[in-house]
Amino acid sequence: MVKKIIFVFNGVIVDGLGRILIENRSEKELPSVDEKWGLPGGKIEFGETPEEAVVREAMEETGCKVEILEMIPLTYTSVWHYSDKEQHTIVFGYYGKLVEIGECEMHDRKINRIKWIFSDEINMYDFLPGVPEMIKYVIEHYIC
Repeated sequence: MVKKIIFVFNGVIVDGLGRILIENRSEKELPSVDEKWGLPGGKIEFGETPEEAVVREAMEETGCKVEILEMIPLTYTSVWHYSDKEQHTIVFGYYGKLVEIGECEMHDRKINRIKWIFSDEINMYDFLPGVPEMIKYVIEHYIC
């Protein structure tokens, strides 16, 4: 079986009301991820900085224009078992804000829906590993 390591860069994106942007994943090939909630982000492309990757991925996945302000000093890792490979995913988090005013829309086939939530709602969602910790860090250090 193929073993693969990928690096992912996610953003805890906050709007002017203090709400956090989350997205519901559509990954039928990986039931342990399908229908879980996560953050906008993804893999880096050649020549990008991690911050540019988060900005690009947020636009591609949600239609939101965001600005990255700071790296979150948390990482998390998961090993996912696909039918044809094992994937070790290492995720780095960034804190950012919504720049463009208006409604955001989904533009990515792996996203079922997006949602803005307030900090007191995070326990209501089934998140991917590490996501609640990143959100809580941003709440404690930036939103207070």
